[in-house]
Amino acid sequence: PLKRWFGNFLWPVWIFALLSILASPFSGYPIPYFRLLQLFTPIALFSFIAAAFSEKEKAKLTHILLFSLVLASFVQAAIGIAQYFHQAPLGLRILGESSQTSLFTYPSSSRWLIDDLFTQVIEQPVTLIRAQGTFPHANVFGGFLFFLSAAQVANASFCLCPAFVLCSC
Repeated sequence: PLKRWFGNFLWPVWIFALLSILASPFSGYPIPYFRLLQLFTPIALFSFIAAAFSEKEKAKLTHILLFSLVLASFVQAAIGIAQYFHQAPLGLRILGESSQTSLFTYPSSSRWLIDDLFTQVIEQPVTLIRAQGTFPHANVFGGFLFFLSAAQVANASFCLCPAFVLCSC
């Protein structure tokens, strides 16, 4: 059982991270060990799933986890779209939404193409916020949505089924 638990390729990464912390001048500080614990969590979860479940159970659990991630990406995308159109945080502090936002100045007063149809054009630059969902920064939000959409496309092409979310191959 220990060989199945520690037999995957991720444990050497964790051991090298531990050795790197121990050899660094920051080994007396608690933050590197907290980050090491954060690295330990997904490695232990992967090892547990690989060792504790049969192949049929792994496939079912993988589909449940994938569906949960896709559902989370839909929720995050909806929050991001609402933030963009509202141009302010939505007040979802209980979900972890930050009150700080990334701003940039746009040279004209329209935010999107159909804005010209519904509003009058003001000849001054406007400041727009970047949507960030409940993530700490807009770049993290964009990376999350990119990797989840890439995983969905890969899952759909691997399973050869048209339904991205409910693929049961």
